[in-house]
Amino acid sequence: MTPQPLRPISYRNDPLGTVSVVPPTLAEYDFLLTGTTNDDGDRTHSVTVDPVALHLPWRSSFPAARQCKYWSEAEDAGRKLLQQLKRMDGAAITNNGHTNQAEMPLSRKEQERIVNAASAAGYMNPNCTAEAIEIIAQLNLILWIHDDILESSDSPHEVVNVQWPCEW
Repeated sequence: MTPQPLRPISYRNDPLGTVSVVPPTLAEYDFLLTGTTNDDGDRTHSVTVDPVALHLPWRSSFPAARQCKYWSEAEDAGRKLLQQLKRMDGAAITNNGHTNQAEMPLSRKEQERIVNAASAAGYMNPNCTAEAIEIIAQLNLILWIHDDILESSDSPHEVVNVQWPCEW
């Protein structure tokens, strides 16, 4: 699959409004400046994101950020993992003991969880290969599902058998 250059921006938040203070310039991060080529051997799996050029609020002394090119692959991997987990539910097992391979519908919350797991992976690990970012996104998803299950329990240290699917 051909990597998409930038992840779509669906919303933004600017709690401070317009601020006229210019952040300091840090020479250590010049490689993040807009116009830096993406041909550098160390950064072949990522792209530069310039929030100011995209008219997004940017309250940072970093001149820009980097994002992994494989964000859509990370989302797909998260979606596949969640589908597998949902199929493990006892109701999805057919009479002959094989799991149902049909797509299970995902709730809005589950879809949001997948996007968040992939986004975190892509921005925190911009130089990862497609395979690595898929694994990291799946790990994020598992960690957050586990965390939500423990938070929703009355006594988290005694959670032994959680019925799937659970509402988060």
